[in-house]
Amino acid sequence: MERLFKVLNEDHRPANGGTGEWNLPTDDDRPGKWMPPIQGNLIPCQNGYHLCREKDLIEWLGPNIYLAECRGDRIDESNKIIVREARLTKHLWTWDDCSARLFAAECARRVLPIYEKDYPSDDRPRKAIEVAEAFAVGDIDDAAVAAAVDA
Repeated sequence: MERLFKVLNEDHRPANGGTGEWNLPTDDDRPGKWMPPIQGNLIPCQNGYHLCREKDLIEWLGPNIYLAECRGDRIDESNKIIVREARLTKHLWTWDDCSARLFAAECARRVLPIYEKDYPSDDRPRKAIEVAEAFAVGDIDDAAVAAAVDA
């Protein structure tokens, strides 16, 4: 079964554009209610519920990631799907501030060799990544982060 995702802000509205407040799953992980069916033609970025597949998720990251499901008409685009009916089935609690910061640091770490090849004596990006990782896991506080930024 294909895993689908929806990314929302803290106000339960889409994190990457769109309107409307989504029905959340219950605390005991029962799916949320189905959103009202979309009327008219499904049109990417204009009319329809927009979800993403696992391969698309990197483009749509935001504060809250939910598993979702759909039914009815569907349009598959290269980086999203547009559907007539959708609901959220589970909040993915493993995506939080810590995991988001560690993910960002890992992305930066992967391109660090490109920078260090051209600027071998500049260790500031490497140190910044290390500070970000330490902050993400609670090994340093806001004051230490401020000092690192000033440096």
